[in-house]
Amino acid sequence: MIEVAVAVLVWLQATPAASGYVTGAPVPEWLGLATLAGRDAIQLGEGCADVVPGVNVVVDEDGELQVVDPINGLRPSGCEVLNRIHVSDVPCATGRMGVCDVAFS
Repeated sequence: MIEVAVAVLVWLQATPAASGYVTGAPVPEWLGLATLAGRDAIQLGEGCADVVPGVNVVVDEDGELQVVDPINGLRPSGCEVLNRIHVSDVPCATGRMGVCDVAFS
């Protein structure tokens, strides 16, 4: 339980840009991204095997995604978003802290 609390604190401290989570998409080669600003369809660059439906992410100022590991916090490497299309203004599901969290979706 302490490890989970520490991971949440690390995640909250490491979210200067925007929190979000990855969802599935009905179109091959695309994923969904849910943020407070709404839902987007995204295509990712090479080397993004960790960015899969069901993971929480941080979207940095450059639009790159970083996976939030539930135990260790932010993973060090970012993932380039090649294409991003805004499809809905429905915001992500959030926890009590107001941070997007796939666990509440």
